[in-house]
Amino acid sequence: MKRFGAVGLLAGLLMAIPAAAQIAEVRAAELNSASVEAALPEAPSTGWVQPVLRVVASSANVQTAPEAHQVFLDRPARIRFSVLAGLIAADSISTQRILRKPGSREVNPLARPFVTHGAAGQFAASSLGFAFGMGTSYFFHRTGHHKMERIFQNVAIGVEAACVTNNLIQGARATP
Repeated sequence: MKRFGAVGLLAGLLMAIPAAAQIAEVRAAELNSASVEAALPEAPSTGWVQPVLRVVASSANVQTAPEAHQVFLDRPARIRFSVLAGLIAADSISTQRILRKPGSREVNPLARPFVTHGAAGQFAASSLGFAFGMGTSYFFHRTGHHKMERIFQNVAIGVEAACVTNNLIQGARATP
């Protein structure tokens, strides 16, 4: 019974880390927007410009402020990918421990051909899974879907945490 309490505590901590990273990201965004607002002076009155408005409007180009460039591997993303890598490593170790027991097999049909070949196959499957997670997140980043990028990272962490939890439960059941 102590194992299940430790598993629940571990799963809770692993789910809290991305939330803390997102809170830090929101605070950083608030600080950046506050500094931009403080740096810009108030706009002057346009009452004195009225006589020359036609001349200025025809020759001036309208300039807009450039959008803030978002970095792909910012601090919250690095935290999320580190947690994901740790969960993938825990999943790999726990999967190989379970596969050593008679009558056990890999549940994931895509990873099954890899993990049955021992540690090297498990490493290949884990590397492909991590590359897929990071590549999909980068795709969302490049297409401007930054919220979807963060959601995908959090979902990937949740799925891996569920896999690790399932492996730990299966390992505890198989132990006499």
